[in-house]
Amino acid sequence: MAAITSTALTSFPFDHVVLTDIFPTATYEAILSMLPINSYYRELKHSDAMMANGQSARLQFPLNRANIERLPIEQRDFWNQVLT
Repeated sequence: MAAITSTALTSFPFDHVVLTDIFPTATYEAILSMLPINSYYRELKHSDAMMANGQSARLQFPLNRANIERLPIEQRDFWNQVLT
């Protein structure tokens, strides 16, 4: 939590913080390896994110039980552990 509260807010192009090295390397690698493939994500419909072809440049995968249940078993088990 200290990493979040001690990080400065960046306001361009929108309010956000950039966090670095908040997970041990092995944990971060596990998270990356368990990210779902794009077909499990949904488009984030936002006017700033729309491309010329009508698709969104931004995808999202809300970490909730319903979405996690759609995943293959190995990913499902991993993300269910994250939620508990």
